[in-house]
Amino acid sequence: MNIPQHGKYKWLPLLYKIVKDFKPKKIIELGTGRGKTTITMALVLKELGEGNIDSYDLWIDKYWGDKEAWLNLFKRWDVDNLISLNHLDFYDWIKLPVEDRNFDILYFDINNNGTKLLDLYENVKGNIDNGSIVLFEGGSVE
Repeated sequence: MNIPQHGKYKWLPLLYKIVKDFKPKKIIELGTGRGKTTITMALVLKELGEGNIDSYDLWIDKYWGDKEAWLNLFKRWDVDNLISLNHLDFYDWIKLPVEDRNFDILYFDINNNGTKLLDLYENVKGNIDNGSIVLFEGGSVE
């Protein structure tokens, strides 16, 4: 399996396996960051031959770069056609109509804390009840 390599993301093979086993058609990613998880999940979708990722982030500082840089990175991995990048805050995303928030897998990595996780759960528990899964990365001590 050829996936991005990064010291922080030693668990990417596990993410790859989870996505492959679940066979999602629709992935929502909140917190694109450097795009390592985005690429990993998109490579699975490419292998499965179906599915797409709607990824949301703010790209507000030099560390995270800008949207165009990540689009170019996705092109180099040949997965750009599977990924839609959107500039939207988490709290604006949960205000979207329910039909625009449907997913099979939601990947949540936005400086997570207890409040955000509870807000997320309150807004996606219907998806979870219908069989969708939520994966989240990192967070605070909460």
